[in-house]
Amino acid sequence: MIGGFSRVIALLACVVGIVFGIIFLKLTVPSERELWRITDNNLSDPILLNDLILFRGDKGESPSRCEYIYAVNKNTGETAWSSESFIDQYCDRSVGSVSTAIILLAEKKNLIFVSSMHGTTDDELEYALYALNSSNGEFLWEVDGYAGYPYSGNSLLEYSLVETNYIYAVSKEGLFSAVDSSTGEKVWQHKISSVDYGEDIHIEHNNQTVYYYDSGNRSLIAFDEESGHQIWEVPNLNNIYQVLFSGQLAYLVSWSDDYNNSDSYITAIDTMSGNQIWKLPLGRKTAPWAEIKMNSIYIATHGGESLFGDFKSFCSLQIVNENTGCSLTVLNRDTGELMWQFNEDYLHGNISYVVQDDVVYIGTHDGFIFAFDAPTGKTIWQTKASGVPFHFQIENSTLVVVDEKNYAAAFDAATGEEIWILDVGMDVSIYPSDPVVITHDGILYVASTKKRNISAIDLKTGKKLWSWNHNHPRDKAYYFIALSDNILYVDQYRRYLGYDWFFALKIKPD
Repeated sequence: MIGGFSRVIALLACVVGIVFGIIFLKLTVPSERELWRITDNNLSDPILLNDLILFRGDKGESPSRCEYIYAVNKNTGETAWSSESFIDQYCDRSVGSVSTAIILLAEKKNLIFVSSMHGTTDDELEYALYALNSSNGEFLWEVDGYAGYPYSGNSLLEYSLVETNYIYAVSKEGLFSAVDSSTGEKVWQHKISSVDYGEDIHIEHNNQTVYYYDSGNRSLIAFDEESGHQIWEVPNLNNIYQVLFSGQLAYLVSWSDDYNNSDSYITAIDTMSGNQIWKLPLGRKTAPWAEIKMNSIYIATHGGESLFGDFKSFCSLQIVNENTGCSLTVLNRDTGELMWQFNEDYLHGNISYVVQDDVVYIGTHDGFIFAFDAPTGKTIWQTKASGVPFHFQIENSTLVVVDEKNYAAAFDAATGEEIWILDVGMDVSIYPSDPVVITHDGILYVASTKKRNISAIDLKTGKKLWSWNHNHPRDKAYYFIALSDNILYVDQYRRYLGYDWFFALKIKPD
């Protein structure tokens, strides 16, 4: 009896061993689809630059973690260089963590600009801006005191290397400077006001002029890019959180003092004089986002009061991406005149949209797809969607729509006729802002969270050409970094107790 029980246990152990052996092989042996893979969990946030892929690496544990830059060859996955040894100088003298991020890239100059933050005491932080040679990671120059916390979302650096070869930066003491990108030398400098790095800071460059704004000072100042001569200053502005340029006008999207109970505005400023050309209210309790397409300004407004209507309650915010809102308002770029609106009464719930070739495609939360003539807002066609559209891709005459839960579908862009529909297992709630759809050369690539794979789909027929995953049994998700030279670069989403792996996939057979 005991011997039989022992044999059963041994058999079960053998079966378990075989199962785990198969899983181990599937997990560790790359498939034929993979060109190469990186399984270092300390690398994240990949950026494609020329023939390199740059990662943010880290070593050590909080509160003494140190971050650095790590570069691999995009064709082989082999290590090109690492800034780890250079960053060690900050790690050795820092109190607490060292945060590092790539702030600026200048592909034509073969330079990488990096911002680092480290603590000198428990209450004091120091910042450094330095340049590296992108081909070998060689240290070129360093300027202390500039930049800021790399992940704050507040831009303390701006550049236009193709036109000016300068980096424009502000220090905590309020020294606004033009820094030569080749040498790190200060070309000109102005004392403005001390800067709290919790403030909103904008440094913008356009047409040989650099613009500076911080929410503490509330002034927008224009400087000549070469000489640093102040051209004009506009004081007492609202809180600016987006600056756009077109022709001779700058457009400021802003809100008044209390963001949670504020009025939002868009203001057109003449870039030569700083004079206000026009200003329009965008409503209360809104979070508008604007973009310029040809002669129009598109403003997606998230809830609150419509531009020309009464106060409305917040609409459902289920879909999240850059061009998403409850209503879409289209203005004349030069005059601010209302051209047309969609969903100003919020009956369709949340919407997402894309503009291409004088056509605006809109997906609605109640499950419709519309095509509008961009200049007039006249309906070209409308159709019922399979779900809630959250992403559009347009290639040639095909409109691809991916809904937030399950399906991808292709439509004739001119007529709205459905060509095919396929369950791709989408769930946008997993990674609402990461790129999970790419079209290229007649093929749609989709990263599915429900099915935990990547699929290639023929745009004409909807036929699945291939699918891939790396067989890890734990929960996982993928998103796309880039598609370059027939290689699809894929990052694995870090979830729960997950990990960061990175893959280079061949989209065509050898």
